[in-house]
Amino acid sequence: MDRYCRSFAAAYNGRDENGFGEIVKLRGDVAYDVSMAHATCMNMGLSDGMSHWCWKHLEAETCIAQGRLKDALVPQTEAFDKFIDEYRNEGGWLIPCLKTMVSDTLDLAKRIEATVPASNGSALKEAKRLFESCFRFTIMGRASTADSFRKRGVALYLVNSLFRVFFALKSLQLCRNVIKTVYMPTFPEMDTFTIAQRVTYHYYLGRILILEDKVEEAREAFQYALEHCHKKASKNINLLLQFLIPINLFYGKSPLPGLIQNHGLDHLQELVTSVKNGNVLCLEQMLERFQDLFISQGLFLTLQNLKLVSYRNLFRSVVLLYQETAPEKMKTRVALNLFIQPFILFGEKSAFKLMNVTDIATSETLVKEQVRCILSNLIFKKYIKGYISHEKEILVISPKDPFPKLNTLVENN
Repeated sequence: MDRYCRSFAAAYNGRDENGFGEIVKLRGDVAYDVSMAHATCMNMGLSDGMSHWCWKHLEAETCIAQGRLKDALVPQTEAFDKFIDEYRNEGGWLIPCLKTMVSDTLDLAKRIEATVPASNGSALKEAKRLFESCFRFTIMGRASTADSFRKRGVALYLVNSLFRVFFALKSLQLCRNVIKTVYMPTFPEMDTFTIAQRVTYHYYLGRILILEDKVEEAREAFQYALEHCHKKASKNINLLLQFLIPINLFYGKSPLPGLIQNHGLDHLQELVTSVKNGNVLCLEQMLERFQDLFISQGLFLTLQNLKLVSYRNLFRSVVLLYQETAPEKMKTRVALNLFIQPFILFGEKSAFKLMNVTDIATSETLVKEQVRCILSNLIFKKYIKGYISHEKEILVISPKDPFPKLNTLVENN
């Protein structure tokens, strides 16, 4: 303990950036005599604040080493508060220490939430408070001073750390305020941060935009993250593809052959095939099987909208098949009855379950009404250019590009 305190004091007094960042790291591998820790720290010639920081760090280390994770949070929080006081005054040289304190506190909070049922998010809320204080002192002040300039270089790291806390707390509405700060003119330019931090930011931004049903903006964020992600970071690439592959289906873009298998995303192959072939029944069943996964990713409600894309592909196949043998003047007039059998085979069944219909094939009137409803929706959403003649029971489609390309539809909307 005496040796640790001397190292702590020497690194602080010598302004050893990286060395001090390593010294304050929570390892939890040594249990100290806490009753002696305070007196030992006070004898190192440090200020009261720094002595208190050193003492509380030793106490947190001891609690972790003894398996008392929840008890470790209080001294770690006190140590963090003392760090914030120093960071506000000392500034730039403590940035490596800031990263250590943020990383260790978040890790400790997550471990507490995972192992202590009665915590109810209290550990994460404490981490949120501490990180917000750090963020405030990081972006305040004039950027022209060397100290403020260095502090601003860690701003995006703190934004990403706050995102991690907000996601863990399931308080995603808090993300929007942080994003607004990022887009303020006083916030540093994005290209001044490391590539790793930019990739992380765009990953979380994409997830937030998906929950806000902003598919186009989410796609751009995920695409940026994927293009700038390190080629050897296979885990991160895998994570990004889990979002990009489903989103790209809205644009009619399927993944390259082998991409899904190479990244172990076999469950997405069924999703891609179902949408591409217009097999809404298979899509519905797949979404039901992987419902928990897609909900945890925030994708479930968005992927429900792929049913309409699938119907567009299914009915397009029907029209193309019909046009192969239809007379020239009838190619733009398609009988509604032609859509009934494909719908029975490949359409979703959930709507009929709600109406207590057990045998779809024998419920022709209901089937026709369902087909009519889907076609009307496709026309309204501009997936089909045309109209329904209810009197003649036909779908009248445009002779030119009756099924517009999906990418133009999403971009225009």
